[in-house]
Amino acid sequence: MDAPITTIILIAIVASSLYAWNNADFMNKMIFHPVTIKNDNSQWYRFLSSGFVHGDYMHLGFNGYALYSFGGIVEYFLGREFGVQMGSIMYLGAFLMGVIVSSIPAYLKNQDNVYYRALGASGGVSTIIFMSIVFYPIGKIGLLFLPTSMGLNSVIFGLLYLAYSQYMAKKNVDNVGHDAHLWGAIFGLVFMAVTLPEAYARAYYMLMN
Repeated sequence: MDAPITTIILIAIVASSLYAWNNADFMNKMIFHPVTIKNDNSQWYRFLSSGFVHGDYMHLGFNGYALYSFGGIVEYFLGREFGVQMGSIMYLGAFLMGVIVSSIPAYLKNQDNVYYRALGASGGVSTIIFMSIVFYPIGKIGLLFLPTSMGLNSVIFGLLYLAYSQYMAKKNVDNVGHDAHLWGAIFGLVFMAVTLPEAYARAYYMLMN
């Protein structure tokens, strides 16, 4: 499925992450650090920039694969509903806003915690995943080298994605913004309810039939 905006986002994320792994100063400037944001009014960009750097290959691969798997579906349906140009703008806007909005709870919770840092496109990816689920709840995602026909139902994958995120959030063993997965998912559902509420009725019809 043709997904130009998803491809552009993935290229930007991979390029930024690879560069950050070899440039500590760049990583420190991009990472989400609530204390710095609170104390320096010029650092609000971190709400967005942190979504374009990742902790390691596994983190990057997990988010990249999820975005690649679900992004094309969202691009297709938004283009069909609103036209290619407007659909592309809405898709990019949803992803970027998902990254930003999903970081707000962590900021409010950790704005005085000098040790808290987070990074990753988790919030934006989760937004796209759950928009995709609303558009096409009977879809499947292939796992590893298995074909899509043998993969998990998209609804089940989405729920497992959130369960894993909450498990890792409780362990708190890395700088990954796992809490952002939940809030990104909520934002994706709200975005759909505001921009295309009839999609929920279609989703219900597909699931029931």
